[in-house]
Amino acid sequence: MQRFMFKHAVFIFILVTLTMFTGCSKDDDKPRRNTYKVTVVLSGVEDWDGSTTHQGDYISVVVSGSNYDNTAGTTLWRVNGQTMTGEIAVGVDRADFMENNTIVIESINPLDVMSASIQFLNYNATLTYQVKIEVNGKLDIDESGTLADGQDFTKHYSF
Repeated sequence: MQRFMFKHAVFIFILVTLTMFTGCSKDDDKPRRNTYKVTVVLSGVEDWDGSTTHQGDYISVVVSGSNYDNTAGTTLWRVNGQTMTGEIAVGVDRADFMENNTIVIESINPLDVMSASIQFLNYNATLTYQVKIEVNGKLDIDESGTLADGQDFTKHYSF
């Protein structure tokens, strides 16, 4: 019985030692920080006309980000060239696309993480969309399409 316990103890010691060495490597350093650029182009966005029979399209684009060590601060984003002071998350909606069919959201400084939630609900005529997300200046996401009445595009991207 003692011999069995001794073998068990040696086996556990070796297992723990190997686990410690494989768990510690240079690739476990803090994650690489990235810059992000989200471009959304919409055509055919219709506004609500105030009636009960004509509902406008539902448009929502929300982007947020952070650094693990909280060094990013509270001003993280620029929307169409305008710095969004004090904002760690930004959102744009139908009204923003009624003024300008292209919205560009860029991180001001490199971030550890970024999340983008995008949703288009088309309630009337054809709605065309293009969504591009660049990471460190390189195109990572490029989606486009056309939505007929009653169709939607709903996506969440995490980096």
